[in-house]
Amino acid sequence: MENVVELIRDVLLIILMITALILMLVVYFKISNILRSVRRTISALEKTTTTVSDKFIGKSGLSSKVVSVISKFVKL
Repeated sequence: MENVVELIRDVLLIILMITALILMLVVYFKISNILRSVRRTISALEKTTTTVSDKFIGKSGLSSKVVSVISKFVKL
C-alpha cells in the first residue's frame, strides 16, 4: 500500500513539473511577442520622428542660420 502512495505521489509530481514547464514556455512566448511588438512600435516612432524633424529642419534651415548669425552679433 505504501508503494502505491509513493508511486501516485511521483506521478503527480512529474505531471506538475511538465505542466509548469509548459506554462513557462507559454509565458516566455507571450513576453517575446510583446517585446517584438514594442520593438516594431519604437522603430516606427523613430522613423516618424526622423521624418518630421527632417521636414521641420528643411523648412526652417535658412531661418535658423539667420537666427544664429543674429545671436552672434548680439553677443558681441
